[in-house]
Amino acid sequence: MMTGTSASSPSYQSEQIEALLAKSGWAGAQRRHLAGDASLRTFETVAEGGRNAVLMRWPFTGNQVPDAVRSYMTRVHLAQDCRSVLAIGQELRAHGFRAPEVFAADIEAGLILSEDLGRTTLVEHGRPVEERYHAAAKLLARLHGEAWPEVVKISGNTSYQVPVYTSEALIAEASLFLDWYYPELAGEAAPQEVRTEFEALWKKALSSIRSAETGWVLRDFHSPNLLWQPAAAEADRIGLIDFQDTVIGPVAYDAASLFLDARTDISVELESALRNAYVACRVDQNANFDVTSFDRAYGVMALQRITKILGIFVRLARRDNKPGYLGHLPRMQGYLQRVLDSGAVPDLKEWYLRYAR
Repeated sequence: MMTGTSASSPSYQSEQIEALLAKSGWAGAQRRHLAGDASLRTFETVAEGGRNAVLMRWPFTGNQVPDAVRSYMTRVHLAQDCRSVLAIGQELRAHGFRAPEVFAADIEAGLILSEDLGRTTLVEHGRPVEERYHAAAKLLARLHGEAWPEVVKISGNTSYQVPVYTSEALIAEASLFLDWYYPELAGEAAPQEVRTEFEALWKKALSSIRSAETGWVLRDFHSPNLLWQPAAAEADRIGLIDFQDTVIGPVAYDAASLFLDARTDISVELESALRNAYVACRVDQNANFDVTSFDRAYGVMALQRITKILGIFVRLARRDNKPGYLGHLPRMQGYLQRVLDSGAVPDLKEWYLRYAR
């Protein structure tokens, strides 16, 4: 037993990292902090002898995550240990998708050392590169044409159950709008009657797409997590990362994530072109692909994601002291208006016109 340090202390985790690197042939590697995402995870680049890797540190142990945060993660099925990364990545690679190869992992310590797929995304100089987005749309169609398991066996007796993206989880996510964005606009907490109406309308909207196609939803299928591989063959030109929160739900959700990318401006024309490219691929896979059902689900999922992200960006700015996320709000507000104007969500449109301005 170790003495003088706790299992959650930085010094203890550093010892675990060094042990993992030594055991996997990366002893003495140079480590540098890598700018992470909006989650609680942290990342480092690891370099040794001309090789490069990425070390993910998953600090969701002990008392490091407040009870309220962990409760929310549970409600919306966010992964709470690194088994999800191993399981989802393993299955993606088995189906021929470019997910980072795992070099070493310590599940108990929350550490994964994996292939470094670079930093080039679908965006250059702040603008979407259409060729890359079309490749991503086709890849997404290919992913949605596959059959995916509910349980993934990782190794030995270790397995991972892919959660179901329930209506309760989708509404809880959308309610971040009420928790954070509404007060930002109104200067006061959302009244209970506003919240009650919001939840009732969302239950009805989600019920209306109950028959929509479901499958694996990677959940953040957008430019920061789609890494362009210029030297790769066409099928491998996009590397997939940040898929740990994969759920089983309406596949149109990931289409909305890509076609209305939260991190760059997607024009109406590009959104339409990407939708058409995706649908054409799905029809090629299956002549009976239900385009009408997809479009209906796309409208609802697009509104849900936009609603959620408006709340998340304000939360990141106000609670987590990351004010840069406020710069994305005008884009999301524009997307919100676009979806409302499309007529895809008529029952919700009036509510948003009243409370989202």
